[in-house]
Amino acid sequence: MKNSIGQALPAKRAQAPRERRMDKNTVARPRRVKAAAFSGDPETVEQFEARGGQVQRLAASWEQAA
Repeated sequence: MKNSIGQALPAKRAQAPRERRMDKNTVARPRRVKAAAFSGDPETVEQFEARGGQVQRLAASWEQAA
């Protein structure tokens, strides 16, 4: 193949893919687990609290007005 001037273009070499490098400003984060990976039924707030979970109760706007 030739360019517009008539000179032959150099043949492109097949290069091996480079390994991805971390930028100085990039933070390595673990991959996020997809929601489909969780199995089982969703639990109620009472079940979550029974397992030792903490729930923050926020007042709703209609409760604040009363």
